[in-house]
Amino acid sequence: MAYRNLCVHMPRRLDCEKDMLFDETGQNLRCSMHGIVYDPMTGESISAICRGDKLTPVKIQENDEGVWICDKRVLPLAKTS
Repeated sequence: MAYRNLCVHMPRRLDCEKDMLFDETGQNLRCSMHGIVYDPMTGESISAICRGDKLTPVKIQENDEGVWICDKRVLPLAKTS
C-alpha cells in the first residue's frame, strides 16, 4: 500500500518538520507537524483530529526489480543539478 505524502489535516508533507514518516513505535504513519496518526494499512486517521479521514492512496506495482508508481496523478520529481 502506498499513499501521497500529504496530511489530510493540512496540505503538508507528513515529514515536513522531521525526516520521518512513522511514529515512535514504528507501527503507524504520523504527520510531524500536528502529530496526526494514520493506520498504514488503510491510510485512515486514528487521531481525534480528522478521525476517519484517509490519506490518498497511490497505485503501485511491485516486481523483482522494485516498486513502481503507476498512478498518473503523481508526477515524477523534477531533476535537479
